[in-house]
Amino acid sequence: MTRISEKVNRDRLNFIRHILSRIRNIPDYSNFYSNAFCVIADLGLQQIAREEGFFTEEWYNSKNQNKLQKDLEVFLFKHIK
Repeated sequence: MTRISEKVNRDRLNFIRHILSRIRNIPDYSNFYSNAFCVIADLGLQQIAREEGFFTEEWYNSKNQNKLQKDLEVFLFKHIK
């Protein structure tokens, strides 16, 4: 039982790392806001993200990008089980 839960936790961590990598690696044709929204939408979490205050006016301020990435990391660990 412990081996299974260890594997599940390891796979969950790898999955979240992959998602964060997708958020951080912004394609040339996109911006942080659009890219992050699309990645979160791919996961079906856009409504929950909006309810928790993501994708607001603050997102358009590029000075806040590092803080927003950290907030997204916390969000993902909270909602991806």
